[in-house]
Amino acid sequence: MKEKFFYIDFIKVISCIAVMLFHLDMHSFYADNNAPLFFGLKFLGMNVGDIAVSLFIISSGFGLGLSAKENFSLTSYIRKRFLAIYPSYWLSYAAVALLFILLSKPIGEGVPSIRFLLTIIGLDGLFLYKFPTFYLVGEWYTGYMLITYIFFPFLFLYGLKKPLLSFLILIGLVVSLHIKYGAIFEMWEPINPLMRLPEFFFGICFAQNIRKDKLLRGILTVVALAILVNTSILLDKIPYHFVLIMGGISFFVIISSVFDIIFIPKYMRELFSQLSRYSFLAFLVHHQILLLFYSAFDVTHSNNFVKFSVLITVITLSFFYGYLVYPLVNYITEKLNNLLFYRNKELYG
Repeated sequence: MKEKFFYIDFIKVISCIAVMLFHLDMHSFYADNNAPLFFGLKFLGMNVGDIAVSLFIISSGFGLGLSAKENFSLTSYIRKRFLAIYPSYWLSYAAVALLFILLSKPIGEGVPSIRFLLTIIGLDGLFLYKFPTFYLVGEWYTGYMLITYIFFPFLFLYGLKKPLLSFLILIGLVVSLHIKYGAIFEMWEPINPLMRLPEFFFGICFAQNIRKDKLLRGILTVVALAILVNTSILLDKIPYHFVLIMGGISFFVIISSVFDIIFIPKYMRELFSQLSRYSFLAFLVHHQILLLFYSAFDVTHSNNFVKFSVLITVITLSFFYGYLVYPLVNYITEKLNNLLFYRNKELYG
């Protein structure tokens, strides 16, 4: 029976909502730098969206690390990642595209047709930094995670043999790339999969080793608290990217420790378990729902009550969308599994 961790469900849901909150304020700020913001773009000196994404990354590593077995099968891993992402992504893209058509809104106007291949494979949002695409859903994060998944087999099979050394090597890699970053990459640093591997690997290590070691978790919790209390000092001495890595890991450690020791009522566990199932689908479409409000009236200069109402409505509609299409995603997933992998069922498991 698959082991459930309330703090993972909680992190998925809260991080998804935090991204929605960040985008609400971000659009107001970009429209008018002096506009009143509902929450603010930063928390403890770090972007709210960046913190949420860091928690997403660590949780993804945790989930993969928890489900991977000693008899790791690359073919089974590829199958599961494919089915976990693409049915939800393709269905959500189709739903938003249909909405655009109904509203007579252009999709990828003037964009070369060949770039639709990036949309099919889920990388269109990630490549927006370089050129226009047919992007509609998934932010940059979907493409980022698809690339990050490529690193998992190596990190799991070889990195976990010496986890501390491997983690330090990854940090060294990130530091080296950071020093010469502008000369090597055009991509914004936080969306570069190579620059977020420490968080991803930490999630893997937490699932495989750290979560079982009470002493180590206690030490990490104390260190995490110290880091979060002193983020303003750290930001004055360390580049933002590294404070973000430390901050994301610290939030994850503290949240996991808190929810491991406090009593969580059964109804709360069931609620967050259900919501976490829909969180990826909600994440995929939330931005387009939010933009509908911004196109309908002046959200930017509205008061906090209006902005709060917009936020609650976006959250509700996004998760309701997830609730509605989740059964269809499961149906499509099953059909794709039978169509693409049935002949190798014994091999894939």
